[in-house]
Parts: sequence; structure tokens; C-alpha cells
Amino acid sequence: MHFIIYLERVMIMFHPTFSTPILLKVSSSLCTISTSSGAFDASSSRQQNLNHFKAYKCPKPDCIRRFMRSDELKRHIRTHTNERPFKCEICNRAFARTDHLNTHMRTHTKIRPYACDVCGKTFARSDERKRHRSIHKYEPFPGTSREQ
Repeated sequence: MHFIIYLERVMIMFHPTFSTPILLKVSSSLCTISTSSGAFDASSSRQQNLNHFKAYKCPKPDCIRRFMRSDELKRHIRTHTNERPFKCEICNRAFARTDHLNTHMRTHTKIRPYACDVCGKTFARSDERKRHRSIHKYEPFPGTSREQ
């Protein structure tokens, strides 16, 4: 369970994945949905309440995305410009995000950190393991693999 406490110009976020609360300064000039008391209007949608603290708006006129951090906005803008500044030095494939390049590099290094908990088969990406895992749900007996 997570919850948020709103104080004057400060938002404190409590979330189970974080060991300590997150403190965020809130500029009152960004506020478009606060009531006069500074509390959120219960009739506002959850997304409006979340966007309340997302100060970085995408500059594209037809895009409504907003972000809490400038680096998130910078990464998002690449979806509009198709900029791919991160290149693989082995095959020259380009990526918009460094984490996508790092995942791609495993195809060259043969590093496969994700193992199936049923058969032990290893994968370079977690989504490949997840897709593979579904084949085991049709096995006739636990621990046996499907014949192919």
C-alpha cells in the first residue's frame, strides 16, 4: 500500500518499494486543481491529481504527457524525434535509451541472467523468460517438459 501526504508546498510520498519517504517541493504556480485550502478536489480524476506534481510538460502541441523529472521528459521527446543516440559498437544498431542498449548487448556477449524456474533454460531478457514460462502451464505432470 502506498499513500501521499500533502503539506504546504511539500508532497511526501510513502511507497512500499522505497525505504524512506520521498519529499517533493510543490510550486503553487503549477496548481490548477487545488481547492482554496490546498487539498485535492475529490471530484478530480486520479490522473489529474498525479499530473498536479508533474512539472515537465511535453512541448509537442498534440502531446499531453507530463513528467516529474526533466530527464524523463528528455527521454520522452526522443519518441517524437526518433533520436537514437546510443549505438552498439559491435553491430551499429541504435537505441533511444541506454537500458535498451545494455539489454541488446547481451545478444553479443551471450550473457543470459534470466533462468526459467521450471526447466532452467536461460534467457537474455526477462520478457523472453516470461513468454517461455507459459509453455509449462500445459504440462501433464509437474516437473515434466512438453515433448516437441
